[in-house]
Amino acid sequence: NLKIKIKKVLTQFLLIIEALVLKNNLLIKNKSSESSSNYVQLVSIDLLLNSTFDPWIIDVSLKFLDQLVYKKNFISVKIMKRILDDFLKIVFSQVRVSKNLSDTLEKVLEQNKIGIYDVNCHIFHQMCLSRDDLKYLLNSKREFENLGKFVKLYPSLENDHFDLIQDLNKKVVTDLIQKTFIYKTQYIHKLLMKIEKIYRRNEVNE
Repeated sequence: NLKIKIKKVLTQFLLIIEALVLKNNLLIKNKSSESSSNYVQLVSIDLLLNSTFDPWIIDVSLKFLDQLVYKKNFISVKIMKRILDDFLKIVFSQVRVSKNLSDTLEKVLEQNKIGIYDVNCHIFHQMCLSRDDLKYLLNSKREFENLGKFVKLYPSLENDHFDLIQDLNKKVVTDLIQKTFIYKTQYIHKLLMKIEKIYRRNEVNE
């Protein structure tokens, strides 16, 4: 499936960029992990399909909106407006998702020995979620409820990416960084996949 292949390539690219940016911020600017966790950026990525219909990334741009403005034709303006409308809906969404997330977490936490700091974090728990983790889950769910024409790439049941995330943790996120903080993507990846399965099941039932 070409669509799944494209999603896989884009997600792998973004996961790699996330790890590299994180490493750069911590080593050069001496920032904490939280300081780079809430950035939002519109990115244009050009893909090329080879003879076997495998996608290859050939260009990445952070200024594609400037290019659309420069063209100043009806189609480019319409595309730009649609992108910005959907983008703003995602960023400034006020949809209430706490009940949905709470119900989902209740199922996941009980089944997988996961606790919450300052609530019920015990020695037998495999992991405990922090306030930042819960905030991330809330924001992610709120964004997913307002995608518009955007498509969610991660987490995805079609492509797990666990092996790549493990490699990034070992090869890009160095021991120096690991002593500074926990690599969140690697830390909560399995939890995200379990939550995604429940969300998907609920969508099917609806």
